[in-house]
Amino acid sequence: MASLALREQRAFSAGQWRWENMEPDAPAPDFLDTDEGKEWLREGAASLVQGLTVEGITHDQLIQAADESLVSAIDWDKNGPLLMILLGEILKSDLHPLFSIANQLLGGDHDKKIQPLRDFAEELLKPKADDYCRRMQEDCY
Repeated sequence: MASLALREQRAFSAGQWRWENMEPDAPAPDFLDTDEGKEWLREGAASLVQGLTVEGITHDQLIQAADESLVSAIDWDKNGPLLMILLGEILKSDLHPLFSIANQLLGGDHDKKIQPLRDFAEELLKPKADDYCRRMQEDCY
């Protein structure tokens, strides 16, 4: 009987020691650290950029947040030429879906009557008009 009580005491002590020295369970990995989480984030971001609503975030909210944080971080002196390249590509065709927006960004109007880039191009060409006319007359004779 004494040996039974001694064994119970030892078992209790061993259990108590394990309880007091127990390590916490390893935390579950963050969802975004998993392959599934990374895929969800990539697909969700792509959907937002394409204009869809994801998890209650609309495309308009994305644009507003980008305007507030990303646009303010742009070094316009350094990146202005890149913006002009993008606008130039958009303004090549008045059928481009972003033509009106790009035109208005440069100071034009929505209905394409005033097109600042076209007007600027005309100003660049005016000094060349006489040379062109002379070459055309020489080719005719």
